[in-house]
Amino acid sequence: MDCRDQRGRFAPGNQLSVGNKGNRRPKWRNQNAVKHGFYARAWLDIFTIDADGWLNIRIIGGKFIGIRVHPDAFEKGADGIYLREDIVDVVERARNDPIDETERSE
Repeated sequence: MDCRDQRGRFAPGNQLSVGNKGNRRPKWRNQNAVKHGFYARAWLDIFTIDADGWLNIRIIGGKFIGIRVHPDAFEKGADGIYLREDIVDVVERARNDPIDETERSE
């Protein structure tokens, strides 16, 4: 069966022009997706409370951000954690711009 038409182009529906699908099961994850694709833009917020009462906020996505919040700056409610407005501003700014080492949220 000929997979090309009279002009030499691939005929519609042939399987030869599909190309290489690539490695679907990479051993060390897809580095291009981590750097440039969906994984580079995906954010994951992890909230944990230490035994001494401090709140740790880890923001993962494109870069890693760690913020430690004093126990007086948040409340733990039945449906989540409530942060003070100034702490929320710091977290939102940290997602967009790197935090200076001198700036603290304690």
